[in-house]
Amino acid sequence: MVWRIPQYGRRALYTQAAVVIGAAYFLQSYPLIPGVAIGLLGFVAALMSLEVFNARERLVWTIFIFALFMLEMRVIYADRTKFENEQAELRIKEDIARKSERDSFAALLMQGKSLFENEERLSEKERNQITGGNTFCYLDFARGVGPELLYTF
Repeated sequence: MVWRIPQYGRRALYTQAAVVIGAAYFLQSYPLIPGVAIGLLGFVAALMSLEVFNARERLVWTIFIFALFMLEMRVIYADRTKFENEQAELRIKEDIARKSERDSFAALLMQGKSLFENEERLSEKERNQITGGNTFCYLDFARGVGPELLYTF
């Protein structure tokens, strides 16, 4: 059984079938990254420039080119969404890390403050032991009288 398509050349049909099958295989075999469909689109455009096509053949090529363009747009938007999600995840992790750092720094400051207060108490206690604290002693020389030692508490 032979199907005849009026006004459609056999060479154009085989070329289009080979390009569609090759592109489908390539797009299924390799990961979809931005630029791949545009590369295929350029290949198809170069192939189209070599031939003279009638209206139906040009319609099929135009549909194929439009499908490649839509695929490229989908891949670009998927890549952008993936990038935005990764960046949002990274920002969340960084915010959690910064909050943890701030909390640990605040705890360190509180510990330092308590250590400083404790050191201040201990140094005051030692100073009071060395100097006598709030008690003092002084020596007064009066004329004609010997030195007197006065204690004040």
